[in-house]
Amino acid sequence: MGIGVTLSRTVLFLLAGLLIYGIGRLVVPSFTLPDSQRLWFFQVIGVNVIFLVIFFLNRKTINVFLAVRQFWKDFKWLNFLWMFLGFAVLSIGGIILSSFLIFGNDSGSQNLVISLPLVTTILILVFFPFLQAFVELPFYFVFANYYLEKASIPPLAAGFLIVFFLALQHVVIPISDDIRFVVFRFLSFILLAVFILIAWRYPGNRFGLILSHYVLDLLATLQTLALIQDA
Repeated sequence: MGIGVTLSRTVLFLLAGLLIYGIGRLVVPSFTLPDSQRLWFFQVIGVNVIFLVIFFLNRKTINVFLAVRQFWKDFKWLNFLWMFLGFAVLSIGGIILSSFLIFGNDSGSQNLVISLPLVTTILILVFFPFLQAFVELPFYFVFANYYLEKASIPPLAAGFLIVFFLALQHVVIPISDDIRFVVFRFLSFILLAVFILIAWRYPGNRFGLILSHYVLDLLATLQTLALIQDA
């Protein structure tokens, strides 16, 4: 049960990606896998909305919303600065380093994007960073961790599973049939996942990690959307 819950985001991201690809093929016969990859924003937003509903339905068992409120009460600005620095260095550095390791250049770090209408762009800007930050980490470190503990999985093993699946989910965002891209995506996030696991042990860091996630996703989304509007 615990491992299944921890794996569930990866499975849902895969299914969402396949759904986007399948619908695209039905609507436009010439629709290809690279076309669906450029819609990964919607893949991520859709899955995160599903988990918000799951959190709501399970709030009597494990109330993720109350946990986040407690994280805010423990929040310390100095901790946030350190969390943001670590998050930024390991997320950006991990992507660039893994890209050079797998591809021999930084091509892997280029975003898969598609030009979108202004209204859609604004909706992505509002919802994508927020949902990623306030769903992803609470899912793994509150929701999934609860079920890992309930399954009597030792803390060290539970931590390993969380790190592994947190990195693994990125190999299907977006779906790719290129094994090098799959490996690149996994390696890009493994060091960051280890950092988050270690930092999460201290209550004063937790909201700082979520906020760091939000700020970096917001900046990355702004940069991505600015590039496609200029294209």
